[in-house]
Amino acid sequence: MSDLKESTISTAVVYTGDFLDVRRDEVLLPNGET
Repeated sequence: MSDLKESTISTAVVYTGDFLDVRRDEVLLPNGET
């Protein structure tokens, strides 16, 4: 299997609760796509 590395571009908090926090990450894939 190939070595896949992702770089984080941005992170946004979508929901914060007592039990669960949800965030949305935008990442840059090895092929240049987001």
